[in-house]
Amino acid sequence: MFVDTEYVFLSTDEFKYFLDKPQTYIYTQTQEQQIDVGTDTYRLEIYNPVAEFFLYILHNNKLEFNRTDKNEQYSTENGHSISSINLELDGQTYIDETVADSNFMSQLQYLLNHSSVFENNTTMNNMYVYNYSFSENPEACCPGGTVNFNLINNKILKVNLAPVSTSVPRTLFVLARTLNILRIQDGTAEVVFKNVS
Repeated sequence: MFVDTEYVFLSTDEFKYFLDKPQTYIYTQTQEQQIDVGTDTYRLEIYNPVAEFFLYILHNNKLEFNRTDKNEQYSTENGHSISSINLELDGQTYIDETVADSNFMSQLQYLLNHSSVFENNTTMNNMYVYNYSFSENPEACCPGGTVNFNLINNKILKVNLAPVSTSVPRTLFVLARTLNILRIQDGTAEVVFKNVS
């Protein structure tokens, strides 16, 4: 974790004010899980309150560059590498694959939450990085809602892949944008949410 700080000089009264009054700061973190594509069901090792997911698949030969390219989708039938996803949290379906299909995750979610993706291409987002948001305004400093993955034992993600013309080794990347709170009180600083294994 990196915390950017600026040094300021405080008067005695200011020092006492900050010493006696607890300070809290909300900040975002990014957790990444890499999964070898084999079966279609995976157990997620993601923790803390999650605001949104990003998913993409790379050919293993492209791992060193760690970037997707709309022209490198290994000849899928319709361009998309993921057809849909399903997420079960402790046995309950939280994201339904009939809703979270490729068009919903690559178009609608970006239009609602990340419209800047379309600045250079106004017709569509064709980079095939999929987004699912658990909150409103996930880019805001205080997003409107999260799912606390620390309280969930079994996080099962099912990924339905688009047909591929040839069998190629691939890696699924799951990026979770999570929130945490840094609390400073009585001369100590600690985070509220700690990864739970």
